[in-house]
Amino acid sequence: DCENCSPYFYGTDCNTHCEAVANRSSCSGTLCLPSAKYTCSSNGSKECVGRWSGEECDILIPCPEGSYGWNCSTKCTAVVGKFSCEPNNGSRVCEGNWAGTNCDNCSHDHYGEDCGKYCKAANNRSRCGDDGGLECVGNYSGINCSDCEGFLFRRLLRHLLRHCESEVQL
Repeated sequence: DCENCSPYFYGTDCNTHCEAVANRSSCSGTLCLPSAKYTCSSNGSKECVGRWSGEECDILIPCPEGSYGWNCSTKCTAVVGKFSCEPNNGSRVCEGNWAGTNCDNCSHDHYGEDCGKYCKAANNRSRCGDDGGLECVGNYSGINCSDCEGFLFRRLLRHLLRHCESEVQL
């Protein structure tokens, strides 16, 4: 009679031992698994929980392709060249010049339909336009926005001083 058995012992002779681990989580990297791999039935046999299987409930059944997480409920389908799926939790891992939670934005200094075009703005001298082209700001001009606008002498003086923000007094 199992009512007379000591804790964690079952069966008519109380000789079947079963002790389920307390229900807490065990984490490895980004995958957290409940540490209780099984519960104990009324006769003391192990009943595997979740994705655990096997006689000792020590075999973890993999999620179907495209499913991730402890209960396989997170869905992710990789898009080649844009993002892959993190193997444990299914979050998107951006590739190339893609950024953002859903990998649908271009990373810093990149633009274009496939984020394959590059534009690097130079401090306060330039900015990247909507088309990604470099646009000079203030009194800067030239291919890399390193030249000063104005008359030749002022332009030369400003260029030598590397100071185009304010008007040079002569």
